[in-house]
Amino acid sequence: MSQTSLAPFALVTGASAGLGLATARCLLERGWQVVGASRRAAPIDHPQYADLRTDLADSAGLADAFETAWAERYALASRPRVGLVNNAAVLGPVGPISTVDPVALTRALAINVTAPAWLTGRFAGWVGGVPLRVVNVSSGAAHKPYAGWATYCASKAALLRLGETVGAEVEAMPALQGRDVAVVGFAPGVVDTAMQTDIRGYSTRELPMVQRFLDLKADGHLLPPELPAAAIADLLARDDLPRFHETRYTG
Repeated sequence: MSQTSLAPFALVTGASAGLGLATARCLLERGWQVVGASRRAAPIDHPQYADLRTDLADSAGLADAFETAWAERYALASRPRVGLVNNAAVLGPVGPISTVDPVALTRALAINVTAPAWLTGRFAGWVGGVPLRVVNVSSGAAHKPYAGWATYCASKAALLRLGETVGAEVEAMPALQGRDVAVVGFAPGVVDTAMQTDIRGYSTRELPMVQRFLDLKADGHLLPPELPAAAIADLLARDDLPRFHETRYTG
């Protein structure tokens, strides 16, 4: 199989709704083959799309779903380009850290940190000399603490440092040296998704800043997911990225 006979390929996590769904659709419109990894099926009917039903919080199940034969089935090392969009995330337990349930905390970190870290490593190993672009969906919470969001803030900060470290490994580790791998931490802004609906449902006792999100919705300031999705697709197509790059949606 030659690289020219295959479409560029992307895996999008959390593709069943919101930003992940909009990103998958945008990539399909641009001629990519896309697999969406989610617990639920995405409402997409396209010959170049496939669902991979998996729970990203189940680390053992994740390893089974993405075993070596999976990469061979999709011929990742023969594509003209491969993209990985680590979009799936949960708010995690919201409220004072003194009330956090350890099971909920562990599940949130598995989805928000463990799964994207492991998938990034697997893809970097699978693609060989094929250009790999990884977009980690970030947030202002990666840089700023928000009361009631300890789990989410910590996980987004960890994801940011993960991207920086992968960039350093591509430069320094013999197993990855010379590979065309670039990782982007991309903050999409405040996007009109189910997560925003969930946020608006918390009380000020759980999330002191909840009024800000109520105001953003009331004032019509939430972004439609199609806008940052197009920016993600643009990033996956770029050849001029450094090993690690942090950016945000600016319109």
